[in-house]
Amino acid sequence: MEQFASPRASRAGVRAGVPARTPEEFWKVFRSLVEARVHFGVSSQALATLRALVSFLREGEGQVVYASNRTISSRAEGLSERTIRRHVGSLVAAGLVQRNDSANGKRFRIDCPEGPAEAFGIDLSPLVKRAGEIAEAAASLARERQRITFYRKRLSRLIYDLGCAAGQLEEAEAYRPALRRKLSSTQLEQLCNELTARLAEHQQVSDEPEISPLPSSFTSPVLSANDSQSVRHKINSEHEIPDSEETREDGSESHDASGLLRKIQRACPNAMAYASAPPSSWAALESHAWTLAGWCGIGQDLIAGAVKRRGREQTALTVLLVAERLEKIRNLPAYFNSVTVGKKAADFNPVKLLEAAAP
Repeated sequence: MEQFASPRASRAGVRAGVPARTPEEFWKVFRSLVEARVHFGVSSQALATLRALVSFLREGEGQVVYASNRTISSRAEGLSERTIRRHVGSLVAAGLVQRNDSANGKRFRIDCPEGPAEAFGIDLSPLVKRAGEIAEAAASLARERQRITFYRKRLSRLIYDLGCAAGQLEEAEAYRPALRRKLSSTQLEQLCNELTARLAEHQQVSDEPEISPLPSSFTSPVLSANDSQSVRHKINSEHEIPDSEETREDGSESHDASGLLRKIQRACPNAMAYASAPPSSWAALESHAWTLAGWCGIGQDLIAGAVKRRGREQTALTVLLVAERLEKIRNLPAYFNSVTVGKKAADFNPVKLLEAAAP
């Protein structure tokens, strides 16, 4: 007895030997395609048309959509029939759907009691056939987005380190426009590697014990021909003692140069480690302080303003104390300006801090 296909199978709309697909399979592939649409060159509006096409699929009724453009338009967010035709063309060009046209160009289905139905319209089977490719492309693009996010954050941190920790503000700002551009993860990684190398170079230079030449505008005059001559360095916390006051009321010296230098050595070991030789006089100590200021990004204008406001001695001591805390202060120039002439200047006394650190 001849076997006939069931009524449900006869409406399958697929040819013999082709397995039937469920609508859930198409929706799964569609979601992956949304993530990978750039890879396949599909616009977001074309996806709206494809979404409408997938919505016509029903369980056991095949994978060919034979609805008219007018019917598809009603489900495609109000897109015009002309736009529907254009989008279907782009989907066909991308290899995601194919046309199965009838002789007169109409879309319809013919049920056959002896075999599978014949459906003329838009065939969505290529979408599922390329499911693996689409899923792989979506996963690859997701990884690329994660890498871009990672390297953008890393680049931002490296720019900050180069400008603040290494004191290369101008060089760091030259990299900042890259954060506003749409760069690939490979391009961002290359920039990060370049910045890492630049930081290593500056770190190597900062570790050198040699001292760069002192700017001529900061050259300190020799205070005494005899290094053992007593020099007053005690500064009142509320006002600066005039230079004419060489001794206290009882005739004793307020501080001697060697004693102050020993306190500085104990309180600022990191800052003093950069000196080519232990300073033996206040003049040598000032010279070292001005050199450290340049290394820390503290410009001559900031030094000049601090000297005018607080004097050379307090300014030099402040530079040493700031340089000692190089790794703990984010923006050294801004902090120096704040404690010398800014909001924190009234409460900042480098002499008290020095004595507290090295009694």
